[in-house]
Amino acid sequence: MKKIYSVLISSILSFAIIKSSTNVSFAKSSIKINDSLSYGLKADSNASSSSKCGINMTWSIDEASGTLSINGEGDMFNYNFDSNHAPWFTCRSEIKKVVISDGIKNIGNYAFFMCKNMTEISIPDSITSIGLYAFSNCSNLEEIKIPDSVSSIGQSAFMNCSKMTNVIIPEQVTIIEGGVFGGCTNLTEITFPIGITSIGDKAFYDCTSLTKVSLPDGVTSIGKEVFSGCKNLTEINIPDSITSIGKYALSSTPWYNTKFYNKSTIIINNILIKADGYSKIPDNVVSIADRAFSQVNATEITIPESVTSIGDEAFYDSEYLTKVTIPDSVKSIGKSAFYMCKNLTEIIIPDSVTIIEDSMFMYCRKLTDITIPYGVTSIENTAFWGCGFYELSIPDSVKYIGAGAFDGCGHLIEITIPDSVIKIGDNAFPIIDSHLTIKGYEGSYAESYAKKYSYTFEPISVGIVTSTATTTSNSTHQTTTSNILTTTTKPTTSKPTTTSTTSTSTATKQTTTTANNVADSEKIKELEDKISALESENTALKEEVEQLKNALTANDFGDIDGNDIIDGRDASMLLTYYAKTSTGYTGTLTDFIESIKTES
Repeated sequence: MKKIYSVLISSILSFAIIKSSTNVSFAKSSIKINDSLSYGLKADSNASSSSKCGINMTWSIDEASGTLSINGEGDMFNYNFDSNHAPWFTCRSEIKKVVISDGIKNIGNYAFFMCKNMTEISIPDSITSIGLYAFSNCSNLEEIKIPDSVSSIGQSAFMNCSKMTNVIIPEQVTIIEGGVFGGCTNLTEITFPIGITSIGDKAFYDCTSLTKVSLPDGVTSIGKEVFSGCKNLTEINIPDSITSIGKYALSSTPWYNTKFYNKSTIIINNILIKADGYSKIPDNVVSIADRAFSQVNATEITIPESVTSIGDEAFYDSEYLTKVTIPDSVKSIGKSAFYMCKNLTEIIIPDSVTIIEDSMFMYCRKLTDITIPYGVTSIENTAFWGCGFYELSIPDSVKYIGAGAFDGCGHLIEITIPDSVIKIGDNAFPIIDSHLTIKGYEGSYAESYAKKYSYTFEPISVGIVTSTATTTSNSTHQTTTSNILTTTTKPTTSKPTTTSTTSTSTATKQTTTTANNVADSEKIKELEDKISALESENTALKEEVEQLKNALTANDFGDIDGNDIIDGRDASMLLTYYAKTSTGYTGTLTDFIESIKTES
């Protein structure tokens, strides 16, 4: 078996040498049987196809010193963790030093990932960006000088560089990405540039040697768990410029635990970090932070008009909460904001909100009625999963409905979708044992979606409407009030307002036409004539219906036969009257009743 492996390896090496200019010494070292054979072969096939690590860039390694040299100019290739490793990945344990020549513009993604024995790197001033995970898990890299030319450092670029003790972030960097220095357990000092505006999630998590952090003025947001696990961080300077603080950003630090010990309400820079749900929210609060009301026992919460945003999971799993009052000042509500609020029955989404975020009302089982305001453009994934709706109408400002948005709503039997919706995600509505009817316009995306998932589709178009209609202001949706042929025209995209009164008098012909609905003016005229004729023919009948209503509600007409009992015989006499009218009887209902009383 060893002989077969030897022949196979020799063949691959010979082919690699003939086909390319791959450095022979590296090719030999990369096919070491200190990894599994299959892993070594996979990595070497990646390396042997070219000695390049950029279009105009080559690399070589000195086995004696363990120095990896990268020469050339332009952009380095990006790599990843799964299938496209850097070409030196298989001999990464031999790399002790990296020298990058001037003229190279960037360090690619995952370029030196898991080079655990690298202790030194030289980065030239030509480098402007460092890719994500570029130096991640370089656990023996003690020091790195990032040149001032760098303006971008990718996510988790130096994660788990556990021997790094200090870092100076270049002045041109404005955003510190998530996880960038996470797990740097020996990091004791960070120097921030004055231009930093935001710090991403877990940027410094588990930096257990950090004792002091001074965030510069100009930082507006710090992400989730930024300093989570920094168990020796006793001093933090929070500038007034910060308006957003992510979930658990500060809560596990000694600074936080000392400063806010035993406080039920915590406010930093007018951001409500924690609340018990019982105390009144101060009027100076401008933002509800992530999980601020998580798992509170309160049943009703009123948010003041000073608040403009509500964070992710703000009311997460508050199972006793039944009502939340949100003012129009709130412009955004975060993901999973009301997730698992199982008893929530009353809430109004402000008109100022434009996106219903992921899982916002997921598992709100008792939420049976909600109005999605006009202005909402997107309903994201699982936004209303598992709610108790029976019927819903989507406003014609909405363009996108995400995957699973209304899935799990087992009671949902009808939803109206406008033709503004141009995309609906998979399983957006209940599928198993569903009796859902989707209403929409013929030829719309809603119709094609209904057919794809075998839902009943009911078209909204010009045709016969047999329900009592309403007139809606600021829209073109108008119908007549009688149970006869009416027209329904496609609503425009103007903002609808509250429905006005419903008329019960003789129907006034109201025909709204648009070029999209009826292109031929002669057909419009023909339809109008038919409506007029039918209205004229039925005028007498409608008057008689009104008389019948009066008869049924008046005491002197209820007992038609005069026996002091209102029963089936009285109803039979009324039906007899209408039968006689069909055979030529011209008397009124009053005349007919009087004649019966006279005869009796």
